[in-house]
Amino acid sequence: MDSKTDNSLFIPVVKELVKPYKKILGFGCIIVVLINALEMIPPLLLKNLGDSIQSGAYNYDPRIYAAIFLGIYIAIGALKLVWRYCFFITSRYMEVDLKKNLFEKILLSRFSKASSLKVGTTVSLLSYDTNDVRMYIGIGGLILIDTITYLIYIPFVLYTIIGIKCLILLIPFALIPFGMHLYEKNVNFLYEKSSKLLGDISDKVHEESVGVKIFRVLRLQGVRRTKFRGLLDSLYETNKSIGVVDLCFESFLLSLIFMSRAILFLCAYFALTSNEMWLKDFASLGVIILVLKLLDKLIWPMMSFSYLATLSEKAKAAVRRMSYIYELEPAYKGEHKVFSPIHSIDVEDLYFTYPNERNHVLDGIHFKASQGQKIGIVGDVGAGKSTLLRILASLHQPSEIDSYGKFQINEIDYRNINYDLYRNITSYIPQESIVFNSTLSGNLSPNGKATKEEIHASLKDACLDTDLKQLPKGIETLIGEKGVNLSGGQRQRVSIARSFLSNASLYLWDDTISALDVETERKVVSNIFKLNPEAILVLATHRPSALMDFDNIYILMDGKVIEEGNFSKLMQIKGHFYNLFQYEVRTREVGGIDE
Repeated sequence: MDSKTDNSLFIPVVKELVKPYKKILGFGCIIVVLINALEMIPPLLLKNLGDSIQSGAYNYDPRIYAAIFLGIYIAIGALKLVWRYCFFITSRYMEVDLKKNLFEKILLSRFSKASSLKVGTTVSLLSYDTNDVRMYIGIGGLILIDTITYLIYIPFVLYTIIGIKCLILLIPFALIPFGMHLYEKNVNFLYEKSSKLLGDISDKVHEESVGVKIFRVLRLQGVRRTKFRGLLDSLYETNKSIGVVDLCFESFLLSLIFMSRAILFLCAYFALTSNEMWLKDFASLGVIILVLKLLDKLIWPMMSFSYLATLSEKAKAAVRRMSYIYELEPAYKGEHKVFSPIHSIDVEDLYFTYPNERNHVLDGIHFKASQGQKIGIVGDVGAGKSTLLRILASLHQPSEIDSYGKFQINEIDYRNINYDLYRNITSYIPQESIVFNSTLSGNLSPNGKATKEEIHASLKDACLDTDLKQLPKGIETLIGEKGVNLSGGQRQRVSIARSFLSNASLYLWDDTISALDVETERKVVSNIFKLNPEAILVLATHRPSALMDFDNIYILMDGKVIEEGNFSKLMQIKGHFYNLFQYEVRTREVGGIDE
């Protein structure tokens, strides 16, 4: 989000996080107020000691004073343990809550919105930015209460001892608002820039991990290195600028303390060298000791302005970056229940356009499927195959579809389907096989509900049982990040085995068997109907030969159905499908397709 965007989301987010912990935070505030009240006692005792020494009375028992000092600081130490728990530990809980909230919003958001999130930026947000919010609420909340009570207690004690004359000592602090204005103006811009750079760096690291092969093949390491170093240099310069601004502001605040001390010594000098009665209090050794001690205690509140402003700006910048997740629209759920099996899908005149694009990706599509049928979808890249499957998988909301004449599943309109229940009986495999950095069994049954017998049966149905013998720990073998320990065909069959375990009624496979040989792909497809004879399979593929025994095949071009029929019919027409098949045959003959 732009740095100029207001902070309208900041207060609601903080309120939401604080609400469950109001009592413990309130108790922590009371403890801080009590601690600061106790800290006013030692300076008052020192004043009495100073006055006694100056008058030569010596009417005090040092053991009593020592015992009082010891008791006060033991009590303060014990109470500080309490407020550390109230603020620091509680803020950790709030950080966890914030991460849960953000992750939940991503999980429940529309597919089209969630899929557009940048991985690196989102990871940075869930780590660095949530910590910035925690620091503001925990440490920042403590500092705020601590500072406010000090700024109340210290002037009050000074006024009690020396009256209205204490205002002379506080004159320099009237400059604070001007310094704060300049500080916030500069640091706000710098923290926004730093936060964005951290996200960009995370994105670059993620891009490197995903595209490392192509970057090396194209010899782009030098370009990548230059860009990454440029980001690091920018981050270094930005953080250095923040450090300079912080140092200048802290120096400014310290100078105010020194100015106040200088005023004290001037008043004491004139009180001792002149007969000005209104300055006589400054001639007291006890008053001088008291004021010096209290001014020393003002150093922390003054310095805390800088720290608190830093925490505030970092947290605001973090929440501004979080806004794109908070603004994610929740997925539409629908109300009408769909029960297994799915016996019919009927689509007519379906139009779909992606945001910021002019042309329809699906341009008047018609599509039908019934129980026990195998439906093929063939087309060139960009023909609309994947989009159609994503819509059938309910990944695109009804409001995202431009229009349709009819779109019914089990004779229920697409707008009214309860999508959670629908997905329970649907198995969708995208073009890119999704595997997790886990064991083989963890990939097949992420929820851990499948038994070992069921897992082994699904591996056999996916023709992966022979490969399993080569894995050192069988189904408990770690398959690595992005399935690095598996071949492309093995990754596809892992996805297929996972699909079999779903016991679905509708199977939507997007180019899922492209890395399999002809014999294996036919076995895998036939196994669907051995598991569930009433199932529906919709397979998008670029290999016409895989569809020889399919009940119906749709040929897509530029988002339109240009041909339709079974394999024999389409071969007789000798149209686009026929040409694709002939091309596949010729390519295989010269070794272009790896079986």
